[in-house]
Amino acid sequence: MQPVLPHHDCELFLSRAEIAWADAFLSERNLGARMRFGIHAGSSGTKNLALRRWPVDHYLSLIQRMNQNHPEVAILLFGGPEEEQVHEQILARTSRSHVFVVKTANFRQTAALLRTCDLFISGDTSLMHLAAAVKVPKQFVIETPTFYKPNHPYNQPFAMIRNPEVAGRNLQYYLYDGRDIRGTNDELRRCMASITVDSVYQTLRAECQFLHGPR
Repeated sequence: MQPVLPHHDCELFLSRAEIAWADAFLSERNLGARMRFGIHAGSSGTKNLALRRWPVDHYLSLIQRMNQNHPEVAILLFGGPEEEQVHEQILARTSRSHVFVVKTANFRQTAALLRTCDLFISGDTSLMHLAAAVKVPKQFVIETPTFYKPNHPYNQPFAMIRNPEVAGRNLQYYLYDGRDIRGTNDELRRCMASITVDSVYQTLRAECQFLHGPR
């Protein structure tokens, strides 16, 4: 059997209503002309998968640095009810004129707003795949113990922010065999905390011309 297409791809087709919802979100907050940086600070909470999240205080420090050095960039915080507490912690220590929580009715509204972002960062979560499907121009993935080749964003360029503790040993941590990530809670928290805020920020600057400016 001959393939119908020269290559496979992943694409999400959104309705006019969904696109209009995203446009209205941006218009109501005067974000249409600003650069938009999407962040998903959460992850699945099943088993012990929440331990693969980059620490909240690291995300907060990154956002504060972005706010200070690049106030023209609007930060959009994506997620669901599971991320509400994290978002509240971030909002309590950042400016409401720079940081915005995205509350959507469903996954497709999330996709509609994601497609308007200039860059997006997350761990290997469902929103990582959604961002790839809507072709966010600059996508960044924080390496977790569960992240390896079969789980990469499909057919979409991205920059991986390396985890020095994982160091290519992902399969020693996690095999997708129904079991938890291997390691104690403290070990896994230290693993994710080993990715520094500066390493993430410098990767963003290296990949995004519009971030070239103050350090």
